[in-house]
Amino acid sequence: MRLTLLAPHPDDIALSVGGWLAGVGPRLRASGWRLDLVTVFSRSVYAPFAGDDARDEDAVSLLRLAEDLRFARSQRLRPSALGLPDCSCLGMDDESELVAPTATDPRKSIVDDVVARAVAGSAVVVAPLAVGGHVDHRLARDAVAEALGEIPCLWYEDLPYALDDAVPTPRSPVDGRTLRPWPVRITAQLPAKRAALACYRSQMSDTDIGEVLNYRPDGGAEPVERLWTSADLPPDLAGTLGLVDQDTPSPHLIPVNLEDK
Repeated sequence: MRLTLLAPHPDDIALSVGGWLAGVGPRLRASGWRLDLVTVFSRSVYAPFAGDDARDEDAVSLLRLAEDLRFARSQRLRPSALGLPDCSCLGMDDESELVAPTATDPRKSIVDDVVARAVAGSAVVVAPLAVGGHVDHRLARDAVAEALGEIPCLWYEDLPYALDDAVPTPRSPVDGRTLRPWPVRITAQLPAKRAALACYRSQMSDTDIGEVLNYRPDGGAEPVERLWTSADLPPDLAGTLGLVDQDTPSPHLIPVNLEDK
């Protein structure tokens, strides 16, 4: 059985589901599952906290690959970097990356192809919802949606983008149906998630890490990561994946489409 964790960039899995993974990963491996980390856009010029020796594309990409490998080793994941350029390599900035269209993106066809091959044969895929609208996340989300077929998918809320606003109830990128939320309380996994985020020092400060660790999308008392699935996810599979019913629903659930911008 293979669980494929799909990250648009190095750090996205640690940021968005690092606590859930720290909790469920050991149990899955003990049950014979293989956990694959697939990073789509592994070429970059974005490393705001790197030193002066990591400024060109080759140097930044090597640094970020090393960070990803460090995280993968810590979580006993099998890593795979697909080698595509992220939007920083195309000259996009913090504003343009949130509104750039995907339909005319020169990377779209190859993203669709390599993601389809990466997820083929998976028992479960974990993929981004593209909360916040980052073009690389939208490309990855849409490619996963096209490739899934009957493979169950856990869609994650993209951090740190989800910190800015309450995340409305998304509809499935596959068929448009309203998704079901699974809040995962991660208080016990906070030290493990903090250590995971520390693997990516070129990308975030201690303040950034603290904000992510305090994410509480349900307005509750404990830090939470929230995953979304189809409403018909089999209960036994949900249990295997560490997803359990919560007593009270989130107060922020308003059905909307997370559409391309």
